[in-house]
Amino acid sequence: MRALQSYTDPSRPYVHVFDGGLSENLGLAEVVRGMEILKVSPDEQEMAAMRRANTIVVIAVNALRFPAVDWDTHEAAPDNDILSDQMWSIPVDRITLDGVEQVRDKLAAWQAQNPKRKSYFAQVTFDNLSDTRERDYFNHVPTRLQLPKEQIDKVREVAGRLLREAPAFKRLMVDLNSK
Repeated sequence: MRALQSYTDPSRPYVHVFDGGLSENLGLAEVVRGMEILKVSPDEQEMAAMRRANTIVVIAVNALRFPAVDWDTHEAAPDNDILSDQMWSIPVDRITLDGVEQVRDKLAAWQAQNPKRKSYFAQVTFDNLSDTRERDYFNHVPTRLQLPKEQIDKVREVAGRLLREAPAFKRLMVDLNSK
């Protein structure tokens, strides 16, 4: 609360916001936290709707990229920019992948508690692109707050297509259409 109140100080006219990619790329820690609260404190009021739910849908959009590296083709060691990027991305990627596994486990355990429950965990990631050239293109799109309009349009199109192709999302659509 103190951090929020500090923004009322007129000597601080600007707010700079960072996304979760500084620690965990997908925001899945909150899903895991919610599932843990349900398990540890079943009477928690904030989680009443989740406790009553028979269906949980989690869609994780992961812009994790695997750009090609050519370190082994040069005599010179990687420069500081490359080292800095690796120092940041390797731990964040590991934490992110661990979060994916935790969500899978939590949803499976939640679903196993009641035969009426269904969970769907759809993942949208460039790694799921089957076309090598297309995957390479998107692996080289930088993750930044501003992109050229053409790239934004391409990213939006491929994200929608990848979601529609995700097995969990397909199951969800079939189940919703059968009701």
